Amino acid sequence: MTAAETYTFENPANARALKFANDFQAAQKAWPDPVAARGYTGMELLALAMRAANSTKADAVVNALEKLDHKDSLLGRLKFRECGHVAETPMLIVEGSESPKYKIYPRYVQHVEKDD
Repeated sequence: MTAAETYTFENPANARALKFANDFQAAQKAWPDPVAARGYTGMELLALAMRAANSTKADAVVNALEKLDHKDSLLGRLKFRECGHVAETPMLIVEGSESPKYKIYPRYVQHVEKDD
C-alpha cells in the first residue's frame, strides 16, 4: 500500500526523525507511528510559541504560532499560514513494508514536491 504521510523515521532529509524513533523505541518498547510524531511535534510547537510569546495567553500564543518557522521539526520545516492557521509541512510518499527490525512500518519512498 502506498500513501502520503508527514512522518517516517527513515526520512533521509531529517536526522531528528530517526533519533526520535530510536528514543521512542527505547522508552516504549515499540516503534512510533506517525500519530506519535505529530503529537510530539504539536507539543513542541506549543512550547516554542509560548516561549516566543513569553506568555500562555491564547491570543499571544496564536500570534507567535503565526510567525513561527520551525525548520527542524520531526516532520521537517513547518510553519502556519496566517489565513486559516493551516500548517504547511512536507509530505512524503511511503509504502507499508515489513522488516525484521521495524516489523510493519511506513517505508520512505520519496518527498512530494510542492507546487508554487
